[in-house]
Amino acid sequence: MADALVEGTETVVVTLTGTDNAGITVAASPADTATVDILDADAATVSISSVVDANEAGPVDGQFTVTQSATSATDTIISYSIAGTATATTDYTTLTGSVTVPAGSTTASIDVTGIVADALVEGTETVIVTLTATDNAGITVAASPADTATVDILDADAATVSIATTTDANEAGPVDGQFTVTQSATSATDTIITYSIAGTATATSDYTSLSGSVTVAAGGTTASIDVTGIVTDALVEGTETVVVTLTGTNNAGITVAASPNDTATVDIFDADAAAVSIATTTDANEAGPVDGQFTVTQSATSATDTIITYNISGTATATSDYTSLSGSVTVAAGATTANIDVTGIVTDALVEGTETVIVTLTGTNNAGITVAAGTNDTATVDILDADAATVSIATSTDANETGPVDGLFTVTQSATSATDTIINYSIAGTATATTDYTALTGSVTVPAGSATASIDVTGIVTDALVEGTETVIVTLTATDNAAITVAASPNDTATVDILDADAATVSIATSTDANETGPVDGQFTVTQSATSATDTIISYTIAGTATAGGTDYATLSGSVTIGAGSTTAAIDVTGIVTDALVEGTETVIVTLTATNNAGITVAASPNDTATVDILDGNTANVSIVATTNRSGGRSIHGDAIRNQCDGHGHQLHDCRYRDGHDRLHGVDGFSHRPGRQHHRERRCHGRCDGCPG
Repeated sequence: MADALVEGTETVVVTLTGTDNAGITVAASPADTATVDILDADAATVSISSVVDANEAGPVDGQFTVTQSATSATDTIISYSIAGTATATTDYTTLTGSVTVPAGSTTASIDVTGIVADALVEGTETVIVTLTATDNAGITVAASPADTATVDILDADAATVSIATTTDANEAGPVDGQFTVTQSATSATDTIITYSIAGTATATSDYTSLSGSVTVAAGGTTASIDVTGIVTDALVEGTETVVVTLTGTNNAGITVAASPNDTATVDIFDADAAAVSIATTTDANEAGPVDGQFTVTQSATSATDTIITYNISGTATATSDYTSLSGSVTVAAGATTANIDVTGIVTDALVEGTETVIVTLTGTNNAGITVAAGTNDTATVDILDADAATVSIATSTDANETGPVDGLFTVTQSATSATDTIINYSIAGTATATTDYTALTGSVTVPAGSATASIDVTGIVTDALVEGTETVIVTLTATDNAAITVAASPNDTATVDILDADAATVSIATSTDANETGPVDGQFTVTQSATSATDTIISYTIAGTATAGGTDYATLSGSVTIGAGSTTAAIDVTGIVTDALVEGTETVIVTLTATNNAGITVAASPNDTATVDILDGNTANVSIVATTNRSGGRSIHGDAIRNQCDGHGHQLHDCRYRDGHDRLHGVDGFSHRPGRQHHRERRCHGRCDGCPG
């Protein structure tokens, strides 16, 4: 029968026992017996899983469940191995190493019992069961990971680690320092505790480097961190520190104590000492001026900066005679000296005699470095009096015609005087006193006790002149105090600009056309819309049909100047060439392009351009011979008729004829003496007309 039971191979054994014929007997064994195997068609696997973790708190037992994938007709005995971090008998009751799944069943339990609740900080421990074999060939162990399971035994205990200073170190000896790390409860395993190192002491220079971890042995509660290799040097270091801070452990059940119990400090006491003293290096002097200087000396070097405090006294006054001192000076680590500079020496005009700055050392920031005894803690810098000063001048404000705005010079005296200082000065520049500003007096006074005075440039005249920026230049020349002199150039001179508020344009027009007859020169007139205080140079270009360079007229320069105070200038077209060519009217075209004054611009088109015509002085002559004309008994003989334009738009007539009495008559009924040539002038309209007949 094909069932679902895992039965393995089953047998049917037949043994012959007898016959009904006495002559036929059963063969002797084993020939009297035979077996038929019934092979099983079913198979199964066994696997394991963790059902319940154990816990020391309670305590609570743990449990594994072994599962068989199909029922068996017989009990299945399953063997297993045990591993894990928990220890049998110490942490739980020893397991047997086998478990039975009863016939017809599919599961069996392995109980982890006898959980020991101890006081050890063990963390979570494990019991690991791995199935290894069964007693039924048809039932095999499942493949990994289904053949293995783990029951955790949770720990009911916890602890903290803290640190404290056991012994401070000392260079004298030397003496090692020590920290003690304490664990609040024992652990079943070693506790490795990590830590960081800080402090003012330097590893390798002051002590042997620490490892960064310490181990509290299993079953123990303390461990030591030794600060060894203390270096005895000649440096004055003061007390230095090694600061250790616990940072973590390798056991989740053991934590670092809260601050401040996670940190401790070992002091390394210094075996060295030094003293600081002071002496005068340089006296100060108002002449120059020359700074003064003290030198502070430390009798031995220190590994750290030494800050030395001091007080100041003496007859000189801080800020009035010199720059205030800070009250402390630093001798750098590794050095033995530092300077206190007495700077900002004020050169005044008061006769004060020698003044003093007295510095007395009062203390240091290092207990191993003290102030020297007796007179070595005090020194004096003298400030020698020079009784002299200088005066200089600078521009404070420029003036402007727009407003108008006044200008301002500031005269500065390098030190105060006990009396008024009268300073003389000269005035120059492109601006004109009274015309552009109110005339200056030529002197200014710096009052006693003061260091400055002003020279005001007032009365700024807002005129219509295009002047550009004009200047008022003041140069200091002398004072009424022999001890107060004028500063060297350039500090003796300053300039106030007077900015111009005016602007103008330049335009051009034709004044006169030129004519070859004469000849007559042509002319342009350039007009500036407002006068300028300086010459205006105006550049221009030349074009047109006429040719410069002596062909039709003399070459123009390309620029014209309107004199200061004027508004016009002429450009003359000269050198008009009277040639024999009939050319008609030719042109010279001038276009203004720019000026030398930013305040004066060229007018917009068409006012920037003009044309001079050069009229032609040439004509063609026409001659005629008259026949005899009988009229009233008189014969008229026409001798000649000539027509010519004079180049000024007028017609010249030169007509001669004789009557029968050999008299010469002019035109239009005028009678003249024989042989006289006559001219009559009429307006020409583009061509010359013939004379009347």
